[in-house]
Amino acid sequence: ILLFTGIILLDNDFLIEKYRFTNKVFFKKASYFSDFIKEKENVNLILGSSVIEDAIIPDSLGGKWFSFTNEFQNIYESYKFLDFYKDSVKIDTILIGITPFDFPKSFVNHYSTDGRSLNGGFYIFGEDSITTLKRERNKISIKRKIQLIKDEYFVNINQLLKIITNQNFSYLYAVWSKQGFSGRINATSRDLDKLFIEFSQGKDMPGSLFNRHNQYFKDVQSDPNFYYFNLFHSLSKSLDIETIYLLTPKSKYYHRALNQKGFDKIMDKILNGIKIKEATLWNYEKLETDTFGFHFFWDETHITHDAAKVFSKVIDKQF
Repeated sequence: ILLFTGIILLDNDFLIEKYRFTNKVFFKKASYFSDFIKEKENVNLILGSSVIEDAIIPDSLGGKWFSFTNEFQNIYESYKFLDFYKDSVKIDTILIGITPFDFPKSFVNHYSTDGRSLNGGFYIFGEDSITTLKRERNKISIKRKIQLIKDEYFVNINQLLKIITNQNFSYLYAVWSKQGFSGRINATSRDLDKLFIEFSQGKDMPGSLFNRHNQYFKDVQSDPNFYYFNLFHSLSKSLDIETIYLLTPKSKYYHRALNQKGFDKIMDKILNGIKIKEATLWNYEKLETDTFGFHFFWDETHITHDAAKVFSKVIDKQF
């Protein structure tokens, strides 16, 4: 029955493509946004990668805000999204998160083999050599497609145990509001000070806990490439949209790693390049977070849901 079902569904792109299964949040959010703009004459957008996805609750900023933020969503993908919807709805304000991987030498020729600099779902807003890159590099066999269908609709014992013990990380991913909030509200806050000491003593830690800096600066040269930034910035200016480039809070361990590896110099060039273009930049990367009385981060760059409630109020006061 499973084999027969799989074969029937092979021609249905919505069901068989790998990223339609593993990136369900993206496609649900796209559907929500399509409905959202039907009811509005004008809207405000939050765009960017998971650091801003986790950090800002759009509902806290007002009823006209929608967060189209996704894992590893780079500025070119945000550009494709904006270009697709520019004639469908009036956009007053955009708050877009900036991440170092927005400035690679090239998304096509220097694409990270682990896919860290692309979300991959944005081909639905226009196919080109960048938006289809992740899909083309992850084509899968019929056997794998059938397995994906099985994994989608049938929970095995290992998945069930992970859900029971709260280790199933897919459980963390969902769109929690019709305004596109999909921050990981169930991500466990972590005492980074304690964990960093344990990490320094050789204790095994989750690979991404103190390694986001390497992911973010992969393929970014000492002279950052502003080509993709310029595409987005020029489009938003031509549409007369108030655009704010935002850097969300980062832990001291992230900044320490940047200083140790010389990434801080690259980041300075990125910040200076944005300022030269007279773009509005809100930089909260070094926000003092120890005064809030709770663990602000769940890894070196992503903030917790409690922290997002606080940070969303900070941003709301800025407007």
